[in-house]
Amino acid sequence: MRPRRTRPALVLVLALLLAPPAFAGPAAKTGEDLLKQGVRAALGQDGTPDFAAAAAAFRQAAEAGSPEGAFNLGELYRAGKGVPQDTAQAAQWFARAAEAGFAPARFYLAVLLFNGAGVPRDQARAIELLQQAAGQGLAQAQRALDELRRAAERMAAGAAPPPPPPAPPPTPPAP
Repeated sequence: MRPRRTRPALVLVLALLLAPPAFAGPAAKTGEDLLKQGVRAALGQDGTPDFAAAAAAFRQAAEAGSPEGAFNLGELYRAGKGVPQDTAQAAQWFARAAEAGFAPARFYLAVLLFNGAGVPRDQARAIELLQQAAGQGLAQAQRALDELRRAAERMAAGAAPPPPPPAPPPTPPAP
């Protein structure tokens, strides 16, 4: 009986199919990876806080579909950290995250809309966003709705006009 010979072409094809490509670079970072990178930069976990690097990572995360990345980038624009302070830009990033259903972004966008900060004033839309965020369990949205209801009751009773909803507290970017 003759020994079986392996076909060299078949072995080469299998080797090429099973081996990782030689030209493959590092794997593309996911939105979650970029979000974590931005949080590390913003909190200075790798040294000193670097808000410009955080903004770049959050922008990439947002462009990869991360609502948290969009929200955090909006917060950096609102606070002017790592990017120029620009409430209109903040509103755009909050809107992007709010459209994806991110409750904190709905709250922050509602505050901007209610006060007309960086966007045209739209109190009806602001209340709608507050209701959505409260429905998602965001306590500060429910508190804002309660305060608006009490203010409306005072107005109906002839008291002073309602105060604006509270400004968003300064918070570090979400992990």
